[in-house]
Amino acid sequence: MNNNPMLIKCKDLVPVMNDATAEGIDECTNDIKISGHAEFMGNTLKALQENCLVEAERFENLTTQGSSSNGTTLMDELLELNCPNNCSGNGTCVSGSCACHVGFSGESCALKSDSVPVMISGQTTCLVDKKSCNKFVVSGNNFLNINLTCQARLLKIYSDGWEVTGSAFIFPARYLNDFNCACIIPDSVRRRRAANSDQIFAEGYLLSISNDGINFSNETTIVIYDSTCYDCDPTNLNCTQYESCDWTPVATTQSTIPKEEDLTLFKIIGGVVGGVGCILIAVLIICLCYKSHTTSKTDVDTHSTYFTSVKYLQEYDYGDMDICSPRVCIQKGSVPTFTGHA
Repeated sequence: MNNNPMLIKCKDLVPVMNDATAEGIDECTNDIKISGHAEFMGNTLKALQENCLVEAERFENLTTQGSSSNGTTLMDELLELNCPNNCSGNGTCVSGSCACHVGFSGESCALKSDSVPVMISGQTTCLVDKKSCNKFVVSGNNFLNINLTCQARLLKIYSDGWEVTGSAFIFPARYLNDFNCACIIPDSVRRRRAANSDQIFAEGYLLSISNDGINFSNETTIVIYDSTCYDCDPTNLNCTQYESCDWTPVATTQSTIPKEEDLTLFKIIGGVVGGVGCILIAVLIICLCYKSHTTSKTDVDTHSTYFTSVKYLQEYDYGDMDICSPRVCIQKGSVPTFTGHA
């Protein structure tokens, strides 16, 4: 850390950083002695660099003055040297970013370009009744923003087991950082997954990552299911179906002859429907008879009343039928004939 370009310049510009750097080095040394490894060194260096920038902000001259005539301030010079882990010794810090040497890559040039990613092993689930299950963020190490690639193998879980079907699908990954990337499942893969899924309890993918599209990491398991109907265990790859979503496939060889109790039920329903129908017909007949009886008692006492009745009957089109009542008959197209007296 004493050779870090940013800390060297920071101690020259911000005197208080001399003591802070010495204290940080002592703490880092103790951590290495206790743990037996130097993994804490990078975190200590990053903390010292951030502390340097905070302290430098307090000095107005560092943000307004520069060491050259090109308008660059001393703060700008510090920021240009603020590269992660000093580029791991495998690159050059340029304007705060690492320009890696050939054969190295990553934000801090710590990874070899042909390195294979290491996935954090585990299983996870995605509930299709809660969200769209087509984008998955996976975690691990050695993710490079060069030719990062996802590989997915289709997983299907049934009531009595599971299987991996079809060939693997390879598609570009979305680089997030050295430790995370996103796999967005293409539409073609999702359409194939959804086809013929009547007897499938859950589906999913076995995902792996590659930096070159050839050498892939270990796999992580994604199980996708509907939580309103199933409860799935992504570790053992099995699912339990809720009774509310139960279904029973009908075998093609199953007899279609109804059972005796079904026939009895049909007879009862038929009897009830028939009885109701008879009652409705009887009520209709009674109403018609009552209306006819009421009409027969109507007196047509005057000539004007007679013609009013005739006119009323003629206003309606009854087709080719004759219109008759106890008092008058009218044949279509003929003169009405009076058939009786009051």
